[in-house]
Amino acid sequence: MAEKPTKEEKARKAAEKKALAKQRRSPLHYRLFKGAIVTLGLTFCCVFAFMTLYPVLREFYIASREYEILALEYAALLDRNEKIEEQIANLQTPEGVADRAREQFGWVKEGEQAINITGLGARDSTTALPGAVVSGSITTESTWWTDFLDWVFEYEATPPSQELYDPLIH
Repeated sequence: MAEKPTKEEKARKAAEKKALAKQRRSPLHYRLFKGAIVTLGLTFCCVFAFMTLYPVLREFYIASREYEILALEYAALLDRNEKIEEQIANLQTPEGVADRAREQFGWVKEGEQAINITGLGARDSTTALPGAVVSGSITTESTWWTDFLDWVFEYEATPPSQELYDPLIH
């Protein structure tokens, strides 16, 4: 049979347990110091990550915004070219040439009379060429999110530097 522990052994085991528990528990100032070190370490890592990634993210954001604007300008140019090609195809027919002569120069065929009506307001001409697409004249849709990111990444859309000469319009 096992012997019963004596009072002295019980007291010694209780003292050892207390000492072990006290050893495991760190003092308050040590825990606060440890928390401050961890907080400073995380803050340093965040600041370092921001300083490292911000320039890269800024360049990426500016490039993506410029790509979006260039894609819209390209689509506008394709639309303009399509309208010009339609007009060229129309002018390659005798009816198209006659319509252009009537509209642009006021010419009439024998037996017809020309009438000039004013005061009806502006109307779209079928012979007028679409306007030239000037770089920077097309802007993207602005939302609160793009406005915020423009502010964060210091993006400013470049205004058109000059009007382009379009020999087909002048």
